[in-house]
Amino acid sequence: MRITNQMTATLVLNDLNNCMEQLQNTQLKLSSGHNINQPSDDPAGTARVMAYNTALSANGQYQRNINDASGWLKTTDQALANIGSALQRVRTLTVEGANATLTGNDRQALAQEVDQLINNVADNANASYGSRYIFGGNHTGGRPFTVNNDANGEPQSVTYTGDQGQLNYEISQNVTMQINVNADSSTSGNIKMSDIFSDLINIRDHLKNSDTNSLSGSDLSNLDRDMNNLLSARASVGARLNRLSLSLGQAQTANLNLTGSKADIYDVDIARAITDFNMQQNAYQGALNVAARIIQPTLVDFLK
Repeated sequence: MRITNQMTATLVLNDLNNCMEQLQNTQLKLSSGHNINQPSDDPAGTARVMAYNTALSANGQYQRNINDASGWLKTTDQALANIGSALQRVRTLTVEGANATLTGNDRQALAQEVDQLINNVADNANASYGSRYIFGGNHTGGRPFTVNNDANGEPQSVTYTGDQGQLNYEISQNVTMQINVNADSSTSGNIKMSDIFSDLINIRDHLKNSDTNSLSGSDLSNLDRDMNNLLSARASVGARLNRLSLSLGQAQTANLNLTGSKADIYDVDIARAITDFNMQQNAYQGALNVAARIIQPTLVDFLK
């Protein structure tokens, strides 16, 4: 088979084009910082990168859910702590009011302070996280508790307009956790605010009427029950906060692992790419030199 000059030139040009294409691909990887700049570069790698991106996106949402849930529960814990402090003060006033040495006027003054503490408890029961009320169940858009006063401004009852709905957050794949405390339930980990308000109003009335027997008996007993329920609710909130802290750490670790696995496929090894680029550049220059010598003869050269 006769090798013509045209065939030689075509082969040389093909080799030069291949060298140039490799050089351009390596240069693109260096400029973009990525091994895969289009799906055709590595179809299997592209599919794996897309899977990692999906997992990273979901993991990022889990972390945002955990942070939001933690903020909600911290606000809940602070509100419960404030209510507990108010109840402790009411208990002190109840013990003081049960003292037989006090006058009617003394107990009237104590009753007025209890009125203020009732309003304080209502304020904390209407605590909100952002624009959402934490004790309203599913009804988070409006104040769940309304104090109904008489003509003299004294609380007579408290109306609850929330519900017993649960607010659940997804904190990892197929794992949800309730973040709200039910304010209308006597079950463990929840509080029955209607009982608390009723007990406080009874104490106020017993102070006004100098009913020392009720103050030293049922009133103190009911207050102790309410405070124990509050402690139980705070313990439940604390346990959930600890769980969220662990879940956040696990999500952050998973995020690092996913990012590293994605980088192994997607991100370019700069040192290796620079070495490849220099080698390909030298190969291209060498190919140009060889091509210049192979294609050098012309008709003029043969006529000499």
